[in-house]
Amino acid sequence: MQSAAKQDLAIVQAISLLLVVAFVVVNMLVDVANALLDPRAARRAAG
Repeated sequence: MQSAAKQDLAIVQAISLLLVVAFVVVNMLVDVANALLDPRAARRAAG
């Protein structure tokens, strides 16, 4: 929070980018795990 208060935008942007990348990676891993654990999901996605 001190970085935002000091308007150190580079640090705020870097932290935001890391959080977004972590969110996307976790979502991707959950989707892959779901497809592996539930074959119906994989068939539904294939059409």
